[in-house]
Amino acid sequence: DYEDKQEEIVLPVGGFQETLVTNASEAEFDGVEVELVFMPLAGWTLRANGGYLDAGYNNFCAFTGNPHIVAPACGPADTLGNVPRDYSGIELRRAPKYTGSLDSTYVADIGPGEATFYLAARYKDDYSTTFEPIPVGKADSTTIFDASLSYTWENWRLSLYGHNLTDEISRNSALLVAGLWTFGS
Repeated sequence: DYEDKQEEIVLPVGGFQETLVTNASEAEFDGVEVELVFMPLAGWTLRANGGYLDAGYNNFCAFTGNPHIVAPACGPADTLGNVPRDYSGIELRRAPKYTGSLDSTYVADIGPGEATFYLAARYKDDYSTTFEPIPVGKADSTTIFDASLSYTWENWRLSLYGHNLTDEISRNSALLVAGLWTFGS
């Protein structure tokens, strides 16, 4: 648990943008992570990892100036008429509920050197990339597959590898700019 966790909030102000750092009161993190390593044969290693995370804010009242956020009011309006909203219970950004990975590495002596075969899969559940839980800020769940083949002899190493073999495309960030536009990557 964290007290006075800070968050930056991007606010539209008179056609411009202001980034405000505010204390988010309390944030609570509960979770578990399990990792297993198994060696069924000489030179062969299997690994598995799984994680569960339940992360959210407690007692978080803030001005965001975002008209798209529907949250109950939690205090009086400021001099500009902005009403603070209660964000208690929303999930923290960049905090996927489930994560996991599986990989297999096999190493064998072949000729004068050593060959290494590697296969892996990594999973990340959907999560928000923005402070406000808005659709443009949501990163969908993804599974990434990687593979490599390497041969090492003396002081040399030759490798062939592939990352993201299924060409998964996912959003990993988004930013609302003064209510004028939004961009994401």
